[in-house]
Amino acid sequence: MSLDDVDFGRISYRSRLTFHSWFHDLVLGDTTVMEDVREEFEKYEWLFGIEDSALNEILQRPSGPLWDKDEGRSSVLIGLCGLVEAHERGDFKSERRRAATVIRELLDNYRCLRGMLVEERKNLYRDLVTKLRDEDIAKYMEIIGKTEWIGELEKQNEAFEGQMEEVANYERLDRNGKLKAVCEDLDEMYRVIVGKISTCAKIKGNEKKYKKIITALESRIRLMNCDGQSC
Repeated sequence: MSLDDVDFGRISYRSRLTFHSWFHDLVLGDTTVMEDVREEFEKYEWLFGIEDSALNEILQRPSGPLWDKDEGRSSVLIGLCGLVEAHERGDFKSERRRAATVIRELLDNYRCLRGMLVEERKNLYRDLVTKLRDEDIAKYMEIIGKTEWIGELEKQNEAFEGQMEEVANYERLDRNGKLKAVCEDLDEMYRVIVGKISTCAKIKGNEKKYKKIITALESRIRLMNCDGQSC
């Protein structure tokens, strides 16, 4: 896998900033790698600060409610997972324990949601609601008395998607402006840094030094490229 295999054009400015923030902290936290990319990283950090300021300016109004609503649907999912696991582990009725096991096995496929960017998980919440409503799963939800959680998860996700559309409208205001140009410069500096990391890692004796950061990058890129599929 190439470390520059990130299609920044398909994700929102907010999600690009989330990824760059993660990458910034990843490099900054690896002092041995940092020594080899310090010059490039200083320019990257400067651009990162400009993008952060520009993005917060254009998204100031809708961004707060957006992330509140994202936390809302996440909290429902986390709560449901906890209740299902409690039934599986400690319910005194074997029928409810078996039902909880079936539901938990489904929910396990969606544990990656909180670590994904908005674009990567936008269809997964809908997909989960659809599967929970499916007759084969719905009967088990009824057995453990958690049917109403399906409706709540759907409601919270719809609220998030509505707010997400408002954010998208604000982002469109700057499609041809300053933020777009800064984002492209920052994306390019990311590619310069990971290119240097890849080159340095091929030098004999550097394999162990770069293994941790390359593994982390490959894992994150793989997650970003799930593209709406359970992973």
